[in-house]
Amino acid sequence: MPITPDLLLIEGLRFQCTIGVHEWEALVEQEVFVDLKIETDTRAAAGSDDLSKAVNYSEVVAAIQKLISGRPFKLIETMSEKIAQVVLDIEGVNAATVKVSKPSASKIARNVAIEITRHRGTD
Repeated sequence: MPITPDLLLIEGLRFQCTIGVHEWEALVEQEVFVDLKIETDTRAAAGSDDLSKAVNYSEVVAAIQKLISGRPFKLIETMSEKIAQVVLDIEGVNAATVKVSKPSASKIARNVAIEITRHRGTD
């Protein structure tokens, strides 16, 4: 029976950023939402109750915020990939599933999103 990995979930991160391919989108900030599933082994942290042995979710959120506020993006695909790279650079992260939602992308859809999964050392 395969072992199910431990997951750190960070859901509903909300950011105002410059994103889009249309000329007008470069002039305004739009809202995007980010959801993360981070594969990590939590046993050392759980056994010791020591934050230094865990993936610190405050560090993850700060790294994503710095990335998103630091540059404009055209595509949610690009934003998702860059977020995955930043998360995988954090010690203890084995894989990351990143979902970026852009609710304002379509007038007739409630939401448009992309979800990707990347693994340390294989992607």
